[in-house]
Parts: sequence; structure tokens; C-alpha cells
Amino acid sequence: MGSSTADFRCAIQGVRSLIKNEIDADFLLPLLKGWFDAYYADREVNVAGDLRMTICHVDKVLNGGESRS
Repeated sequence: MGSSTADFRCAIQGVRSLIKNEIDADFLLPLLKGWFDAYYADREVNVAGDLRMTICHVDKVLNGGESRS
């Protein structure tokens, strides 16, 4: 795994530490969509699971209560 992939994975994981008042949806949702479109099916980067968990975390925090799982 290259350093850019490791950095990308850390960024994805970092989003999962955010709570509701730390999320700027107008910024973060398009960013997550771009990451999903660019990397979800990329077997070389292989971050699909991390992306799914991150998107679910943001959805739960914004729409269904706090999450830190």
C-alpha cells in the first residue's frame, strides 16, 4: 500500500470520528460521493469497506443519532 493510499485510508477513518456539530454536510457529502465514485470499485486501492462504514457513520450522525462505532 502506497503512502497516498495510507493517507486516503486515514482520511476516510478520520471522518468516522466526527460528531454532528463537526460535520459540514455541504462540504462532506460531495467529497464522500467523489471518493465513492473514484475509489469504491478500485481493487488496487481496496477501500470499499472503509468507504461503506464512513458513509454509514455520516448518515447515522446526520439522520439518526450519534455514532462512534
